[in-house]
Amino acid sequence: MSQEVSSDVVIRALELGQQEFKRGSYGKALKILARGIAMADDQYKEQKDTSSSKPKYHPKYIMLLDSRSACYEKLNKLNYAQLDADRMISLEPYSCRGYLRCSKILCGSNSELEALKILQTGIEKIKSGKLKYKDRLVVSKVMFTKMMSEKKRLCDKLQVTVSQDKRKRSLKVSSETSSVIIKKLKDELDENSFVDPVSSLPFELICEIFKYLDQKTILEAMLVSKSWNKTLISIPQLLDSPILKRKIRLDDFVKFLSFYNRINSGRKLKQIGAISLNTERQDEIRIFTKFMMSGFLVSQLKLELSVVNNIEFGTVVNNNTNARRLMSNLSELELHIRFTDRDSRKNSNSTTDLLSFLPTSLTKLSLSLYSGEVIQEASETREYRQFANMKSLSVFNHSDGGSATSISNVNSWVFKNHGFPAIEELQLIRVDASQWTDLVAKSRFLKHLHLSKSNISLTELLILLSSLTNQQLQTLFLDEYSGSIIRIQHLRVNQLSLDILGNLRSLSIIHSSISTEGLNKIIDATNGNLESLTLANNSMLVFKGSGFDIYQSGGLVVFADFLPKLPKLQRLSLVNCVNFTDFTMKMLSYALASMSGPKNLKVLDVSGNAISGVGVLELFQARDCSNVAQERLL
Repeated sequence: MSQEVSSDVVIRALELGQQEFKRGSYGKALKILARGIAMADDQYKEQKDTSSSKPKYHPKYIMLLDSRSACYEKLNKLNYAQLDADRMISLEPYSCRGYLRCSKILCGSNSELEALKILQTGIEKIKSGKLKYKDRLVVSKVMFTKMMSEKKRLCDKLQVTVSQDKRKRSLKVSSETSSVIIKKLKDELDENSFVDPVSSLPFELICEIFKYLDQKTILEAMLVSKSWNKTLISIPQLLDSPILKRKIRLDDFVKFLSFYNRINSGRKLKQIGAISLNTERQDEIRIFTKFMMSGFLVSQLKLELSVVNNIEFGTVVNNNTNARRLMSNLSELELHIRFTDRDSRKNSNSTTDLLSFLPTSLTKLSLSLYSGEVIQEASETREYRQFANMKSLSVFNHSDGGSATSISNVNSWVFKNHGFPAIEELQLIRVDASQWTDLVAKSRFLKHLHLSKSNISLTELLILLSSLTNQQLQTLFLDEYSGSIIRIQHLRVNQLSLDILGNLRSLSIIHSSISTEGLNKIIDATNGNLESLTLANNSMLVFKGSGFDIYQSGGLVVFADFLPKLPKLQRLSLVNCVNFTDFTMKMLSYALASMSGPKNLKVLDVSGNAISGVGVLELFQARDCSNVAQERLL
């Protein structure tokens, strides 16, 4: 681009930018002016590279910078505006425009004293330039007068006089008025001072905020001030349920203990409502021992142990009064532990002693068991204990290369030597059915049943449930997968009474051999109360993938047959289904759009199926599909 054309573009950019600025389109003006500045910069570089004489910026370059700085100022981007103003001063130190722009920006950021200094510096610079260059330096009288008036205004407002220190070549505020400035600034600080939230917010709101912080953050907050320390100590939730960070180290835990002991120094009993302990592996044994012997009484305890096994756990509890008192006070326990029945030490506790320290008043127990060494099943007779208040029981068996025999022995002992007559929620993962079927058969209050990889088929489970007389079951989750070939057992629908499913709200059937006939039988038994249905990886449950599909054994899944029976359905998950295609999605969309279909469906999960974008479009293009209140499509 030639120099003439480039110069015309720069002038045109300035004109258009100023027009947009006057209209209030500051963002658009900024883009136009930035383009003009870039063109002027390119023109300057081209002169520098090609001409032997000293290159000069475009005559309108300072105006461009001034206009862009004004745009930044309107957009409240004062840092960028200040950069352009500083560049104006550096390029033309004897021009009033840069000093005026800079002082205006500083006043906008409440730095009026700095603005005053900038104006005084500019005035002194221009005066010295006029003496040096005389008539060769042209200064706008209007702009210079504006600088003088702005300086006078700031001096009057701040009640200061500014003069030039010739020896130090710097500006100074007269000592006569410095105390006035300090007093004024202090008064402004008092008027606009930061409001302490702990002092101003309601106590209930402070409690709600700080309960989400971990213990390390709370300890740091207590060091802010005496008022914070006093307030945080008085919040019962922080003392009742301290939140320790995960993978806590020994030194941090010792600090926590010392803090808690200091807080509870005047109390006979050191109560903790709920606490979760997850430590660094190398510090686990020492932290666990210190915690169990600390003398705290805990109501809800979560222990994640990867080094301490059941024998070491039992030894600590058996040999320490504080540890036994802590265990006897528990109402809820979640324990992750590695177990073994072999120990080189004499008179050590066996696996079956693990729960002997727990109170029979325990209401919730969750065990995550990691296998240890292979052992013979314990033959000694144990005392039968009844947990009359136990509402929730969860047992998770983790297969990590250890012994399944050892796990089986522990589970057998848990269910054979303990009674749970009031159980409402039962969650079992990798627990053999032979060990817990008696518990389910005798249950009168069971509401939530979650079974995964527990060596029981859907048919066997429904036969077991059909013997129950209560109709309180609300959640049923079954994952038959066991790593081997699924046993094909067709549901004998005419031989079962499924009254227990009458109040069922959530049903999940995974890796089972259920057929279409069995699915319809179960859905009929729910009496239209089902709100969540999940069907995943069921090899015998075949969907109609095209208009020509014919499937004799068990029949094809027809959405129009069972969706009208689920008026309260809110979540439907059909994952990794057999023969689920775009045609199936079309049939599903018709069933959902029909007047008899569920009207409150919020989540539809069809992941893992052989569908494309065409199938998704079918869902949204069906007639009257707007009556389905879908919020999520997975």
